[in-house]
Amino acid sequence: MTGAILWDYPKSSASYRVRIALNMTGEPYETAMVDLSDGANRTALNRAVFSGGSNS
Repeated sequence: MTGAILWDYPKSSASYRVRIALNMTGEPYETAMVDLSDGANRTALNRAVFSGGSNS
């Protein structure tokens, strides 16, 4: 599948709004779940993918 990857956290209202927009426009996307409560956004892989990622 080509298209965007939505890095999603179920409790995130921002992810929810992006999902709505993508569905309304019919844009293809894949969902990759990120468990923020587990610190998944602070891994080395996250910092490699997102250069401005959380470093704390």
